Amino acid sequence: MFSRYARMVGKFAARPFVYYGELLERYPYSTKSFTSGIMYAAGDLLAQSGENYHKQMQQQQHSVVCTKGECDSANTSSSSMAAAAAATTTTATTTTTTTATTEAKDAAQTNDQHTAPSSLLEVLDGKRAGVFFLFGLVVSGPVMSLWFGFLNELPSTLWRLRQARQSNEILKAYFLLKHYGIDVKLDLAKVPKAAKLSKFYAKAVKILADQLVFSSLYTLIFFLSIGMMNGAVKMYEQKQVRGGGGGKRGERDYLKITAATTAARLAKYTPHRKSLTH
Repeated sequence: MFSRYARMVGKFAARPFVYYGELLERYPYSTKSFTSGIMYAAGDLLAQSGENYHKQMQQQQHSVVCTKGECDSANTSSSSMAAAAAATTTTATTTTTTTATTEAKDAAQTNDQHTAPSSLLEVLDGKRAGVFFLFGLVVSGPVMSLWFGFLNELPSTLWRLRQARQSNEILKAYFLLKHYGIDVKLDLAKVPKAAKLSKFYAKAVKILADQLVFSSLYTLIFFLSIGMMNGAVKMYEQKQVRGGGGGKRGERDYLKITAATTAARLAKYTPHRKSLTH
């Protein structure tokens, strides 16, 4: 009874693999392309999850440090330096620096809002995963399928070349003897065949061809394709932002977003910029 139940479970568990094998036989290139796209997208989602988890851990460590008073002492020292510098400036300079300080605070608040900890699913970039899926579907799947098919036939191709070279040498010797009047009977059916390639030699040829020829070209194709597709996505987003709202309004919204992003980055990487402006 138990063995029968185990066989039923085994057949049910193996059914998806059997169906996948049938798809490979019917539609080899399409199935491999979709499989490659899904694997690339899943790998990118896992990579994004790891990156986001690392960022959240850094933010938590930063918040712990701030609760110990280090951030407060740094802010106090920077504010005292700013007050001393502001006391020595003119009224016009004070007004300008006050405006710059307000913009820096707003940018820092915006940056804090964007870098607030959130769940991993909320911060996953679907467009980036879509780019990798498209690369696997259009580029990696067909190219890998053709290349590994060529690698499987490479040892037999090398053996045929060796056989052709040996046959040519026998024919050259035969015609040379004929040229000097030596009568020799040649039976092409009994021409000795070349020795078959050893398993070690066949595997070594495959590895060398894959590492020396294909790996470098594929790495170049990967970075060029991903870079071009990411650039196309960014250009499309910029056009959508500029087009949103219509005309000058969309252009103003795009400029505001760009300025806010730049200010947030400056506030993030230059925390003491407020004292320098004074």
